[in-house]
Amino acid sequence: MIRAPATTNAASGTKPGNVSHLAQLDIRETSMVVKEALRLYPPVLLMVARCCIKNTTVLGHFIPADVNIIAPEWYVRRDPDLWEEPEKFMPDRFSEEKSKMRHSAAYFPFGLGQGSCLGKRVGFLTMKTAFIKTLRDYKLEICEKSKDPLLMTVPNLVGNPESGVYLKLTARHSRTVVYVA
Repeated sequence: MIRAPATTNAASGTKPGNVSHLAQLDIRETSMVVKEALRLYPPVLLMVARCCIKNTTVLGHFIPADVNIIAPEWYVRRDPDLWEEPEKFMPDRFSEEKSKMRHSAAYFPFGLGQGSCLGKRVGFLTMKTAFIKTLRDYKLEICEKSKDPLLMTVPNLVGNPESGVYLKLTARHSRTVVYVA
């Protein structure tokens, strides 16, 4: 996403708050970054629960009918059998080609199947818009106080970095510096 500031400035002009030309941005790249961020740092830690309706075998494991199955999203997203270098931030895992090769249940930030969130599309659109506007209006730098990599408190209902995230935001259109904790 190194190209993002130049891309966002070219697409929306230099005027803050102008997002009328979002269609010109590389939306695929933005989508890949947002999806990878959700994979590594989900805002809500889901556990997808389903009841097995008939005797079945999955990946060599027998599951009898009427047994509840719980898939803890946090661990599925970090399973090295599903994700190459699972702890590393690699947005290209969500390229069209790589997404086709991945099992459809390996990534479910809004749930799976009929029980998935109705607001999924709005959620993704909101995150992408916020991401684009932030990169367009601010230069972001990680402060020394932030730990890299982020260690999350797990399990917990809401994903929180153990030591917080400290960023320095410098407005691209003025000399104002904003600190966010």
